[in-house]
Amino acid sequence: GGARPVTLQVPTDFDASKSYPLLIILHGYGANAFLQQGYFKLNDAATTRQMFILAPDGTLDSGGSQFWNSGPECCDFGGLEPDDVAYIGGMIDDVKAAWPVASVALLGHSNGAFMAYRMACERADVIDQIAGLAGHASTLPCNPTRSVSVLHIHGTGDATVPYETGVFGGVQSPGAVDSVTAWATKNGCTGARAAAGMKD
Repeated sequence: GGARPVTLQVPTDFDASKSYPLLIILHGYGANAFLQQGYFKLNDAATTRQMFILAPDGTLDSGGSQFWNSGPECCDFGGLEPDDVAYIGGMIDDVKAAWPVASVALLGHSNGAFMAYRMACERADVIDQIAGLAGHASTLPCNPTRSVSVLHIHGTGDATVPYETGVFGGVQSPGAVDSVTAWATKNGCTGARAAAGMKD
């Protein structure tokens, strides 16, 4: 993944006798860790929500935009091919080895949501849950070693990353419903899918 240092955010009242959830915030294409954490209103979450937080930056492309190599759909448009699975997975492994981590969650926006889905596929051994805003599951082969809880948030009017199945980044991409359905199957969920209603 390259030399992209990141600071582990720890509760100011950290207690070594306790274990804490680890949250990794993954920014969207062209954004950065600082902006994304602020967008999600999680600047002070390490202390206010009692958790460890990592907010890393993606790789800088030739156009000056930071991205995650989350699969063929998004967003390594310059073909730089950083190994972000190894980079993010390495951070998780390092923190778990040194700190009392109770669980691991990824929260991604757009390109970061695509990356969260890919991490759930390839590092289900350490990831307990993911939440994605306006991203899809990757079309890469996905064989998680265990169930990973998934929260998918997506607007039906999204003009950047369409809600529906279609071509995105020059690749046929699953939409929101297909992404959720695929993961429900992987997680062994049974029964009919139920709509929870819409919000404007």
